[in-house]
Amino acid sequence: TTGVHHRIRNGLSSQYDRRFGALTGTVGFRGDLASDFGFNPGFSGGLGWGITERTLIKARVGYTVNVPTFEQLYQTSHGSIDQSRGNPDLKEERIWSYDLGIEHNFGKDRLIRFTLFRADTRDLITSERGTDKIYRPVNLAGAERQGIEITGKYGWETGLTAEMSVTLQSSKNKDTGKELTYTPVIKLKSTVKYVLPQLKTRLEGTIRYEGNRFSQAENLPSQQLAEYVVVGIKAIQPFKIGGNAADCYVKADNLFNTAFQSHFGYPDDGIRFAAGIQMRF
Repeated sequence: TTGVHHRIRNGLSSQYDRRFGALTGTVGFRGDLASDFGFNPGFSGGLGWGITERTLIKARVGYTVNVPTFEQLYQTSHGSIDQSRGNPDLKEERIWSYDLGIEHNFGKDRLIRFTLFRADTRDLITSERGTDKIYRPVNLAGAERQGIEITGKYGWETGLTAEMSVTLQSSKNKDTGKELTYTPVIKLKSTVKYVLPQLKTRLEGTIRYEGNRFSQAENLPSQQLAEYVVVGIKAIQPFKIGGNAADCYVKADNLFNTAFQSHFGYPDDGIRFAAGIQMRF
């Protein structure tokens, strides 16, 4: 699709929190006005119940609308081989989400959390291949995703902290009964952090695992993305410039140069390094 396109977007949000003894309630509203998609409302409501001093039960429900991006709407041809194009007829995604969790704190930086979640989406935007072998974003009439997330955190007095989260989930394209794209049955993330006492240097190591998944709605076995494990490390040194807090960091992603694909036909860049300075005024 060619031509000139523009979008003006405005948003307004509000949130109210109220405590009633052991109960804490939260309600929030949001409104977004896009020049090409009109007004879209959003809502979230939550309730927390401290059943003991260390144990908390939390429930949340939310509704949100995602407007298609310009790339999804108007992406044009690239190079001599046309692989994907935009779809100017896309509709907004409308999502209802629900969470129910319980968290127990054993002490400072020591906790375990279990969260059940579900999301129901109307007009979910995904990619499908047409008879012309070109991929285009389309709206699914309905989609669902549900599962459980388990998180644990443990901190030692020495400054060492370990955290791990595991997500087990299932998903379904209600049009076809197949799995949703980029939705592996299992995901895992583990992070270890340590602060050097004298220098205040923060060291961080992360391991991420994702199981088999699909990047295309057709769920073709030949296009299934294989599971992978990647490791990243990061060092952050805080300091001050003219009285302002700042951080100098250096990091390495995919430290062991693991070969995997985040999208079918597009291998990861491999090991890469980055460094920079962040300032807060």
